[in-house]
Amino acid sequence: MNVFKKKFPSKESLEQRLNETWFDINTQIRSQVGYLEDSYVKAVRKRNLLFSILTVIFIFGLGFTEIIFVQYAHLIIFGVIVLIIFLVSKFFRVYLETMKIITDFNQKLNQVVFSETFSLFGITGEYRSTQFLADEKIEIYKVGLSELFNKFKKAQENKQQIELASGLDASELITEPRNTMNLDDMFKASVNDKELLVGEMDIRHVTGSGKNRSEKKIFKGYFVRLELGKKLEGKTFVSTEGDKRGFGHRSFWKDLNNKGAQETELEWNDFEDLLHVASTNPVEARYILTPEFMNDLYDWWNGRKINIRFSFIGEYMYMLFPNDNIKLGKTVKNLDRYELQTYIMTIAEPLRHVLHIVEDVQERFR
Repeated sequence: MNVFKKKFPSKESLEQRLNETWFDINTQIRSQVGYLEDSYVKAVRKRNLLFSILTVIFIFGLGFTEIIFVQYAHLIIFGVIVLIIFLVSKFFRVYLETMKIITDFNQKLNQVVFSETFSLFGITGEYRSTQFLADEKIEIYKVGLSELFNKFKKAQENKQQIELASGLDASELITEPRNTMNLDDMFKASVNDKELLVGEMDIRHVTGSGKNRSEKKIFKGYFVRLELGKKLEGKTFVSTEGDKRGFGHRSFWKDLNNKGAQETELEWNDFEDLLHVASTNPVEARYILTPEFMNDLYDWWNGRKINIRFSFIGEYMYMLFPNDNIKLGKTVKNLDRYELQTYIMTIAEPLRHVLHIVEDVQERFR
């Protein structure tokens, strides 16, 4: 097997392939998204200008109010209220119009970029976005705030988000408290007739409000789910050195019924101090976790020292790996070659590592 490893053994080989096929990729991008570039660039500038103007007004407004508040209190209160109402309505109207342009551009670009990235690896896939305002134009002065909130809530509960969130729960890869999930680009690909799902996540735990508000960053990166084609009897977990929160290390490997996964040694594991395994079925774990799998995981971890987590539960392999390069709700500044190739590599390089791991796992489930 080892198709992906032979074609793309390194990041350099992937970059070389991208350059070799760049003419065709760029042609596709230009033909499908190029006509939106000018309006997109202007919309981004307008959005940034809006925030700058509001910031300046707020800062100078506070200073001006402090100076003359004593003498003209009643007039200032009335004027401030009127100004706030005007600015808020104006801001939201313009903001939503610009966000519609920005989101449409990002979605259409991602449709092409993800499709071309799949083609680089010779796999088929389908891109889905969980971005709000992606499919319709919403004008606040027509629908009102309550309707806008309902539309936002509905968008937040779409099928893609539900599938990612439920998959994360089933994986048992994050066990510490969490209550805020920002989910963005997701795709499904077919690898040797088995479904591979990958989604971007930013997970946090927020408590309190106002001055007492506290926000803890739990995870930012990619969540992966691979269909195995066979139901496993036990649960097997793999973590990398330094992973001490939530799932990581020995603190996780007990549950309330004292039937949690136990530390499992692999006779051939040369990295037992760096890659940790726990399982409710050690025999099954040794069968699943081949030397190739552990070597590829070690090479991935050793290159960046990121805390990668795996679980094998039911009919799926799950994976979490941090990546600060993901752009939630963002793509590129423009359609310049450097911008586009850099963005494509932020998707393609993590996918290369994932496909190496997938290839190792599928050797056992063919």
